[in-house]
Amino acid sequence: MNNIYILTSGYKGGITTFVKQQIKYLKSNKNSINIIDNNPFVTFKDIPKKKLNLYSIGTNKNYISTYRKLNSIFLKKNNPGYVLITNYAIFVKFFFLFISLKKKNFKIILFIHSGLLNFTFKSYLAAILFSFACVRVDKLIFGSLSAKKWWHSKFPWFFKKSVIIYNGIKIQKKNYFKANYNLNSLNVSFVGRVELENNPYLFVDVARDSLRRGFNFKFNMFGDGNLLNDIRKYKFINFYGWQPLNKIIRNTDILLILSKVNNFPYAALEAKSFGIPVISCSEGDISRIIRNNQDGFLLKDSNINVIINHLLKVSNRYKYFRKSSLKNVKNFNVNLACTKLWSYINKN
Repeated sequence: MNNIYILTSGYKGGITTFVKQQIKYLKSNKNSINIIDNNPFVTFKDIPKKKLNLYSIGTNKNYISTYRKLNSIFLKKNNPGYVLITNYAIFVKFFFLFISLKKKNFKIILFIHSGLLNFTFKSYLAAILFSFACVRVDKLIFGSLSAKKWWHSKFPWFFKKSVIIYNGIKIQKKNYFKANYNLNSLNVSFVGRVELENNPYLFVDVARDSLRRGFNFKFNMFGDGNLLNDIRKYKFINFYGWQPLNKIIRNTDILLILSKVNNFPYAALEAKSFGIPVISCSEGDISRIIRNNQDGFLLKDSNINVIINHLLKVSNRYKYFRKSSLKNVKNFNVNLACTKLWSYINKN
């Protein structure tokens, strides 16, 4: 049995899905799992708590008190284990703590799923410090080639000893989705954090222009974030907040991903597994998920008219795009992804 410590920052989105997948996989292998998060009882409220230790600690603030609390948790069992860090800023903030744990035979594992999304002086300074400090981690794992390229392009001296291991999703045993979709009024959805990097205002513009032109789509937004209160004023969009996957699926016929960069999004993977076409104008490894003009479209720009025209292309051949979306999903099997990940982590 291994002691596993997973540090997260409480942000809902792809990283939360990633951590939940690791928890499920690790529990099946009889590991001792410890989750450290700003509010784990909310962030991970939908997972069974049996054989799971949850610690509510603000990993993004109160450095001195947090340092002491973390140190007591790691040393509590007096048994070294793996420390999994999901945010490079956490590693920078508690760098000396993690170095002291390495001396006690803990293994420090760091995951990077994207580049820097919000350029502020503070975040960029943290990124520069991390580009030098990451040489001290035991294993550095990227979630996509595009994320790795971003870090190496911005910081050429960046630690090069790393691997790329793509995420996966649960493969549905049967396709029970969408016997009741309405070709005359398809649901178009935004799924994710309502933040500037995900371009929610572009989604608003697409919805507005589409409805003005008389196209009978329904536009839905699933997620939460700093921009949600401002965007709620647009009454032609249905707002659901964060919802379980099954509710998102029931109310989504086409998924729109409009961020400028999206490395390997869970939303697109999950959409494919339920036969939902995806339209995106993002750069990044999302191109590994979408097969152009088969299960969706990967657009070269974010022109509103171009996006709407491709919505119409999908709606006019929806049954074909839906069927194509279900093909090739087995390549993204979460069990295979987790097995590969932990085989690498356990490798000397």
